[in-house]
This record gives sequence, structure tokens and C-alpha cells, in this order.
Amino acid sequence: EMWEMENNPEGEIQEMIEIFEGKGLSKEDATTAIMAMSKNKEFFVDLMMAFELELEVPSEDDNPYFDGLVTFCSFVCFGFVPLLGYVVLYSIDLGDDKVTIL
Repeated sequence: EMWEMENNPEGEIQEMIEIFEGKGLSKEDATTAIMAMSKNKEFFVDLMMAFELELEVPSEDDNPYFDGLVTFCSFVCFGFVPLLGYVVLYSIDLGDDKVTIL
């Protein structure tokens, strides 16, 4: 988005005006709001990320390693739940009879 703002600011401004119009603002109000916000490029790029791409700008104290660890642990814990039935049934002693459980 930063590259697009530097190389095609008019196009990006027009896209944001269309997005704001889609959210219910009149063309005049959307143009006024976007023109005021586009004066600050950093703010405007963050706004485009939020409204156009629906992405959040990460905060400074986000730790991707911790987020990855939490995701991995969740995957392991909750991914094991469907297999739990097989583990429990496998550990049950059914005696000498050969029983196949499907």
C-alpha cells in the first residue's frame, strides 16, 4: 500500500472515496474526509490497510514467536481431540477375542 500511495496517490484516494461511499457517506463527505486524511501518508496507509485490505497494523509489542507458539500448542491440543477416541479404544483390554473396531 505504501508503494501504491507513492506511485499512484490519486488512484488510492479514489479507491478510499469509493469505499467510504459504500459505507454510506455521500461523495462530497467522503471526498472531504479522505482528502483531509490523505495529508498524512503514514496514517492514510494504515487506514487503507484497515478499510481496503481489512488487515490490522501490528502493534509494537506483538511477538510473532509467542503467537506462533500459541498457535502450535492450540493445534496440537485441539488436533488431538479427534484422535482421542482411537487412543482410548486401543488401550481397552478386550480379552482374548480378536475384535476389530472401525
